[in-house]
Amino acid sequence: MIGSVRGADYDVSINGGGGATTYNVAGNLYLYHPTAALSLLGKMVTHMTTEGVDTPMAEILRNRCVRLSAKSVFSVTWTSTTLRDLLGFNANLSGSVSYTAPLISPLLWSPAKPLYFELSPTGVLGNKRPLSYWTASPSDGSTFVVSHGDRTDQRFSASHVAIDRVQTASELGGEWDVLFQQSLARGHSFYVYPSVIEDPSDSSTAATISGGKGPYVYSPRGRAASWDYRRSRGFEWLNRRADITWDCRVVPEYT
Repeated sequence: MIGSVRGADYDVSINGGGGATTYNVAGNLYLYHPTAALSLLGKMVTHMTTEGVDTPMAEILRNRCVRLSAKSVFSVTWTSTTLRDLLGFNANLSGSVSYTAPLISPLLWSPAKPLYFELSPTGVLGNKRPLSYWTASPSDGSTFVVSHGDRTDQRFSASHVAIDRVQTASELGGEWDVLFQQSLARGHSFYVYPSVIEDPSDSSTAATISGGKGPYVYSPRGRAASWDYRRSRGFEWLNRRADITWDCRVVPEYT
């Protein structure tokens, strides 16, 4: 699951060997998106290319961490620490051709198991619901309908999720609560990628991220955005596993 930020406006200094240049990363951006202009990682590759970095790449690895790499030595100075934090880094980068973030981005979450599509078959965007009002004549039963289009709703859930992927005291990234606070609770769009191969011990292989469903936006059940911490069945007296469920709806893509 990959979240986004809206109204991003971050500066970053990149040095491809000929002197550092400051670039601006701006817009409504996901951590990753197949369209580079909608992706923080895509923006980094674009600016690295402009700077003359040889064959730059920005990827999410199978261990959920971001890697910036190239065929030539390059350096990155995070003028904006917000951009640094969103990519999972905690320091400036210099003197190498490859850098792997030590932390998981707060815009990425995985329950380490397939998400359950509750309102549709797995892989289907959601359940399309007409937004209409019906009235019927009490005398002859004539029906009148006022339509305001339709909306596609979805509900996702994951059971028995390990607690370190739900909520921790440190909140360093990779937890459900971090993504919720950073993206979902702010009404930012997100995508679900149902078939990504993950391996916490694999810090070298790039994850294949494709077949995304979305964009969705979180739908709170009340006026305020919130989620319930629910221990899983069989673990009611232990903080080891929890169940996560949230409602959402399909929205137009960022432009």
